[in-house]
Amino acid sequence: MADITEPGSAPPGWYSDHSGTPGLRWWDGTAWREHLQPEPNELKHAWLTSTTGERLALASWWRRVGGSVLDGLIISIPTIAIEALVGALFFSGPLAFGFTGHHADMSHPVRILLGVSSSILGLLYAVWLIGIRGQTIGMKAVGVRAVVKESGAKLPWPKVWRRELTVFFLISVWTQAGYIVTVIGQTEGNRHQNGFLLSSVGYVLAAVTYLWPLGSPANQTLQDKSAGSIVLDTRVVER
Repeated sequence: MADITEPGSAPPGWYSDHSGTPGLRWWDGTAWREHLQPEPNELKHAWLTSTTGERLALASWWRRVGGSVLDGLIISIPTIAIEALVGALFFSGPLAFGFTGHHADMSHPVRILLGVSSSILGLLYAVWLIGIRGQTIGMKAVGVRAVVKESGAKLPWPKVWRRELTVFFLISVWTQAGYIVTVIGQTEGNRHQNGFLLSSVGYVLAAVTYLWPLGSPANQTLQDKSAGSIVLDTRVVER
């Protein structure tokens, strides 16, 4: 469309503001008027303006949760496969895949090693994909991407590591510590209770960090605040 500055250059209607102000301004066919309204996408999304002036559509909490759930399922696939393989090759008894139990004769060190390996696999999975593409498979599936808060640029590797290590130490370390204590002390009631308490700390921290965006103007989790990142809705493009 031609530049809307001259009378008759466009019929009356709502158009992107010629001055660059976010939203739509009313053009009466001859001149711009003072009436403003949000763009259609603006009604459904929270927005953040970067230091370069670009307007960024923030991903909703539900979309982010959906991506995290998908990533959890993806990471569980190799975890299940590895445990099944180790169990089939070295231990007897029915496969339980780590969710409802383990092979009856699987040793404690092996069970602990499998659990710790799963957490490290999840860390490397997130770091590698976010560092290269800005999004994991789950994030891509739901249409979100992690970027630098100030500029909207791709996260540099130091920020990626800081972001994912924050998750790792807030959640994985506590839950794995609880799991280890539980495995080692299954026959001792006090150790079993200590394991439950350690795991509970991890679950509480997980709830805090993933619920944090509900009270954050930039929809940031604790790991986002640690790395200075935000998560965008890649389906929304400013007109």
